[in-house]
Amino acid sequence: MPLLFATTLIFGAIASGLLLGSIFILRAKFNLKFLDTYTFFILLVVCYGLINWIGPSLIVINYSADSHGRYGALVLFASFAVPLALAKLWLFIRLLWAMMEKIPGRMLSRSFFLAASSVLLIVGLSFLHDTGAEGTNASFVVLTLVGASVVIANIVAISYYLAESAEDDATPLFRCSRNFGWSYMIGYALYASPYYLSYVVDISWYPAVAPYIYYLMHVVPLGFVWRYSAQLDKEGFTRVGKPVIIETIAESYGISSREKDILHLVLSGLNNAEIAHRLSRSPNTVRNHIYNIYKKLDVKNRVQLIQVFDN
Repeated sequence: MPLLFATTLIFGAIASGLLLGSIFILRAKFNLKFLDTYTFFILLVVCYGLINWIGPSLIVINYSADSHGRYGALVLFASFAVPLALAKLWLFIRLLWAMMEKIPGRMLSRSFFLAASSVLLIVGLSFLHDTGAEGTNASFVVLTLVGASVVIANIVAISYYLAESAEDDATPLFRCSRNFGWSYMIGYALYASPYYLSYVVDISWYPAVAPYIYYLMHVVPLGFVWRYSAQLDKEGFTRVGKPVIIETIAESYGISSREKDILHLVLSGLNNAEIAHRLSRSPNTVRNHIYNIYKKLDVKNRVQLIQVFDN
């Protein structure tokens, strides 16, 4: 057991450093809005790992199998890991929406926070029920259901992302986006399935490998995020100089925030129909925005528009 704890601690520390280092390098290299959300998500991923795998809960699981030790581990998990898991889920949803260039609506936001508050209330009541009682039956059942719900919600969010972001299977950008979504989908399956299968079959080895799967399921998608960011950069979205030029000109000529989004896509070579699909707007709306951009910059077509930013 001491060797298991030591190797888990070392692997977790290396993986945490890799996650944090990579995300900060990504933010420095690419000018992408969704990387801000991804940074906070990775910070919570690392914090969750410290509490759930490297911290006291792992020690309790390994060294104290009695009822008091088990109850202490559950209290620790419920007090810190459950709120972190819910916060991670919300940031992950926001990350996927940001990568689709969308913002979660008020209804979705309010529904999520109402559901999260209800979950925390139910978890708290289950522990009050178990206080002073033998065993941890209610707490354990509730935490198991919460864990399953969080995993399912993540998979639903990823499925929605894969469906909504599917524009053209042949484009490099879509392939990077699809691989990012599938890497998380497979990661959650590998991470969660053995735990719930252990209720019907003997999978005694799972607790020993779970921390490694947890970190790998977050490290692997970083590679696809890197490729996704590099592809956006290649298409002209994220070069450090170009957004600065766009922001400067937009401010000078009174271009609105929505017009700036469309301007980015026009300069990336997308046509009106592709822009409309990307931003979930009608082609007529996109056409009107582009016409307004032309008027403000005193140009007549896309060639002249591109020349404004190439000079």
